[in-house]
Amino acid sequence: MKRAACILLVVLMFLSIGQSITYASELPSDKISGSRLVIISMDRVSYRDIDEYNLINIEAIIKKGAKGLMTTNTGGSLAQKNAYVTLGAGARARGNDKSSICLDANDTYDGQLVKDLYYQMMGREVLDENIVNMGIIDLYDLNSDRLYDINIGAVGDVLRGHGIKTAVFGNSDLPDNPQRYMASFLMDRYGVVERGDVGRSMNMIDTKRPFGIKTDYKRLENAIEKAWDEAQVIGIELGDTSRAENFKNKCTEEMLERYRRIAMEEGDKFIGNILKKVNFDKDIVMFLSPVAPAKDIGRGNRLAPVIITGPNMGNGYLTSSSTRRKGVITNMDVGATILHMFDLPPLPGQLGSYAYSIDEKAGVDEMLEFNERLVLLLDMRHTLNPAYIYGDIIISIAALLIFLFAKRYIKWINILLLFVMIVPLCYLILPVFYTPSMFQNALIALMISLVILALLMYFVPTTVDRIWILSLGLAISLIVDQLTGARLIRDSPLGYDVISGSRFYGMGNEYMGVMIASICTGSCAMLQRLRDSSMGRVITTLIFLMGLFTMVSPRLGANVGGSIAAFIAFLCTICLIYEIKITPRRVISALLLLMALLVGVFLLDNIGGADAQSHMGQTVKLIRENGIKELFIIFKRKISMNIKLIRYTIWSKVFLTSLILIVVLFFKPTGLLRRTFERFNIVKKGLIGATAGAIAALLANDSGIVAAATAMIYIAPPITLLMIEELNTKEVDS
Repeated sequence: MKRAACILLVVLMFLSIGQSITYASELPSDKISGSRLVIISMDRVSYRDIDEYNLINIEAIIKKGAKGLMTTNTGGSLAQKNAYVTLGAGARARGNDKSSICLDANDTYDGQLVKDLYYQMMGREVLDENIVNMGIIDLYDLNSDRLYDINIGAVGDVLRGHGIKTAVFGNSDLPDNPQRYMASFLMDRYGVVERGDVGRSMNMIDTKRPFGIKTDYKRLENAIEKAWDEAQVIGIELGDTSRAENFKNKCTEEMLERYRRIAMEEGDKFIGNILKKVNFDKDIVMFLSPVAPAKDIGRGNRLAPVIITGPNMGNGYLTSSSTRRKGVITNMDVGATILHMFDLPPLPGQLGSYAYSIDEKAGVDEMLEFNERLVLLLDMRHTLNPAYIYGDIIISIAALLIFLFAKRYIKWINILLLFVMIVPLCYLILPVFYTPSMFQNALIALMISLVILALLMYFVPTTVDRIWILSLGLAISLIVDQLTGARLIRDSPLGYDVISGSRFYGMGNEYMGVMIASICTGSCAMLQRLRDSSMGRVITTLIFLMGLFTMVSPRLGANVGGSIAAFIAFLCTICLIYEIKITPRRVISALLLLMALLVGVFLLDNIGGADAQSHMGQTVKLIRENGIKELFIIFKRKISMNIKLIRYTIWSKVFLTSLILIVVLFFKPTGLLRRTFERFNIVKKGLIGATAGAIAALLANDSGIVAAATAMIYIAPPITLLMIEELNTKEVDS
């Protein structure tokens, strides 16, 4: 046993090394460098807006530069006050109405000079040309209760600490309501930007525009011209699109679209004038919309445009090590990208990885199509998954009632239970037949499931064979998909949701639970069919090995919770198969082996460097920077998230219903479960291992209830199916 465990560990380490090095070699070797970075922010704009309106200068940036979709999640709502503070912190942060009140040092606020009031708050002097955030104290208070460290103003702080001069211009002011978001993005930890102009002088009165004001582009351009040769980072906030969006409840839909169109067209013309000053051989231009339009958010599309053009950037799709997904970066990657442009390290706790371009041509049409596909995937998750979940619950309840009160209908529940087990495989296959129609995708999913069901019922006569063919077919499909780029799982309704930004690669929680349980149940059902032969045990061990590898490999995402759950599930099953007696000494040995495995993967994840790290490697980085307390913070955050999900996710209902089904069938019909397990004694071992994996997944993951619930799909239905088989056999014998 010890020798086998050591061989398993060594094989996994070598495989992980190869995978880690492969990924690291894919990262760009030349860092972006430039003498000047111009950041242009135009809120509430989408690629569809750019396509529909005649925004020729933004389209020129798109043709010349790398483009992508940016997640816009924050520590609070999808509001600008949160979005810009998040960009500057490199972590999901919160702001409030006061955090966007950024004023020139010589302005007055609450009846005092800003620089005097700032000294009273912070005990620090500011220069006349500085811009000061009057809500800096509130920002620290607002974010002090988070379950992770947040460095307010991290990007600006690193830039200023290394002598990179920063200036910000423009605002999104409303009447008597200063809204200077760009300054809250590029300020340092003390809430200070070195220079710029974000005051009322950047606007002009126009009674035909929302709130009677608009950006004075001439003044804005002149102010930027004065700072052009002195500042190395210039942030520009074009506020008219924001003002138009804020006016949506005060005007008709037609007037809102008119205001938005005019704001974008005027902003685009201004961008054209700025681009004339840019030397694209050495300067970098970043265009972004930190918050998506309200109409997009209303239909679940929280992704927003980000475009970067400059030396060594290329004109393909943006991506980063945070997402490993073509065309997608996170808003936390923006700060890391800015610092990378100047070859500067991020602050401890500042998350995200620098963005780079994949050398694959992309334009507005491609970005629109990609965005729509991600929105459709979100819609499918919100439609197909609940339909499946409630169907599973209804079928489980029906199975229980039929067992107890109406056994004559048992053949129909047999078919429905198989259908429940088929759907995860169907959802994995579904992306192959992708269409841009929700109805058509739902119909295709149903047809795939029915075809698989018909093939199983017609060609596979025995229950055990149906269980192992279906379970291992799914498990092997998941493993192969992971090893070949996860092209299926990333577009599956049971995969991960890019728009929510919770996971972008690797094995998501839904399929993690599915794979662990299907491997245990399916392998032991196959072993039962092969009469526990030596060859069957070898095949089973190899399947366990590959399943564990997909969880621990840094190249595939290094899912810590999944690795722990898989290790426990597979080891438990192997011990039962080989009839290894569980002793305290062996339990300790197993725990030490698990720790060695995780430590080994942690070390391997650092081979490719910080920018190639998976979530596991980033966790180690945080522990190195902040000490062991970071580990306890992570545990607390995971427990908090799990408790929240247990209360609110509908997957909890699947877990609970499956658990009730198993518990009741344990007692009623009397003795049936015992006889079933006596007959299918090897399958029983796999079901016990799968249950151990489900419990481990529940305890070791921040979304553990989801993984535990999906694992139940390959525990409760197989148990029920085998009991039906035993019941039918008994009736035939009698």
